[in-house]
Amino acid sequence: MKKISLVALALIVVMTLALGACSKDAKSDDPEMKASTEKADTVGYITDDVDHFARDAYNFVYAYYDESPLVDATFSSLENTGKAYNFTVTRMSGDESPETYMRNLQTLIDKGGVDGFFIDTDPQFQDRLMEALDKSGIPYMNMYTAFYSADEECLTPTVGLKQYDAGYATMAWLIDNYKKFWGDDVDTSTIGLLDIDFSISPDLKDRTAGIKDAFLKEFPQNEKNVFVVDGLTGGTVSAEVGYDLTSQTVTANSNVKHWFVSSCLENYAQGATRAAESLGRDADFLISDVGSTILPSEWDSGYDGSWKSCLAISDYAYSAPAAMGLIAMADGRATKDTLWQEERAPKDKCTIWVAESEMVTKDTYKDYFAEINKKYGVG
Repeated sequence: MKKISLVALALIVVMTLALGACSKDAKSDDPEMKASTEKADTVGYITDDVDHFARDAYNFVYAYYDESPLVDATFSSLENTGKAYNFTVTRMSGDESPETYMRNLQTLIDKGGVDGFFIDTDPQFQDRLMEALDKSGIPYMNMYTAFYSADEECLTPTVGLKQYDAGYATMAWLIDNYKKFWGDDVDTSTIGLLDIDFSISPDLKDRTAGIKDAFLKEFPQNEKNVFVVDGLTGGTVSAEVGYDLTSQTVTANSNVKHWFVSSCLENYAQGATRAAESLGRDADFLISDVGSTILPSEWDSGYDGSWKSCLAISDYAYSAPAAMGLIAMADGRATKDTLWQEERAPKDKCTIWVAESEMVTKDTYKDYFAEINKKYGVG
């Protein structure tokens, strides 16, 4: 994985991801975790009464902060979505630099011919970015990460997640299923939590908080066994950092015999898996995460270790709603202020579309992805 600056959030997983309205009471089966697509009387949905091929194809740009597997997967899904809904998409990288991102974006704006932007970057330079885009008059849709005001109002149409709920869901799955792997007689006082955070992202901190709260709700007496570690200390979002943090934490806490690992990002979960194997303790670990770019590929290759589940968000659960919203704005049928307003949280100025997510295992992940592909007519 590429390195990122300590002040930059590289959302290279999942993700991703989002993000907004973080109801801290909802769990993974909350209906609000599912984004409704059955809206016949509003715009920006797959049910819009619009012939997308009655117009010329739109030229959209996917503008992302840095190269990553998630970026590649997102771009591929946007390309395929474009075939179904009549738009082309090209890539623009910021090369891990706010200055490069802004310079490349402004070049595209000045050149003309862009009908809309999919924006995928962290909020560190959001004011400059929004100013340039709003001045250009070109519609834009945030992917994964919303931009907020000082009063925590969402300022951009965004497709993402309820972050706290997403983290909570991964830990709830581990709690609901751990006896299947460790038996009914496991000494619960020996269970610990390794909760891997990425501290400069408010969205990812919400995921981390959801993980911790779910664990302590089930094991309130085990607070001394809770270890929240910061991936930022390693300077990268990578499996290597997840490996190092897991190895260090487990080695330093021999009193914990059974480990739940739940990560805000799947790269860290992948590293934790490798650490468990290296320590010869794979059977003592149960691992889950938010994001589904990496683990399904592991399952495809026959993996069957301690990384048991993930909160899956199909690339199309992001790209198809984002495309529907951006098309509606490019058509002039909506603005960023009116798009999806019936879905908006009361305090927000723009709407966060909550991508459809589902906890999946090796036995269920293919069905989830097939269902999303069928719904949106892509893939």
